[in-house]
Amino acid sequence: CIGWYILSPIAWAFNSSTQLSPFNGAYDVINKTGERNRFKKVFFHKNDYIIFQAENDTMIDYHYQLDTASKSLVLQDYHNNQVNVGYSADEKAHLILRFKDCDQEFVLNPINWQTLPALKDGIHYTIDEIK
Repeated sequence: CIGWYILSPIAWAFNSSTQLSPFNGAYDVINKTGERNRFKKVFFHKNDYIIFQAENDTMIDYHYQLDTASKSLVLQDYHNNQVNVGYSADEKAHLILRFKDCDQEFVLNPINWQTLPALKDGIHYTIDEIK
């Protein structure tokens, strides 16, 4: 019973039958115009959440609904406020997010998650000791 209790959440995570969004993963925010970005990283969670990491390392998250017909994401915060964000890809396979309400555009470069510091070999007691 103990073995099943420990291993069952792992099995559920790997055998999830939910349809994954095409926007899974982590992205660096690239700035085309030279002005300072509000965000430095964007993370797409598999359960349709988008997380923005600000320059001061605070995180802002939204639940999103993907509308492939209009190529947009409808972001919703915890107060049910909604923001419509258009998306596209450029010739270098960067993801481009266009916030229509505030006329902002973010170019996102995918991060190779296999090279992240937390995945380095060895025993790590805290993430701070990984360089």
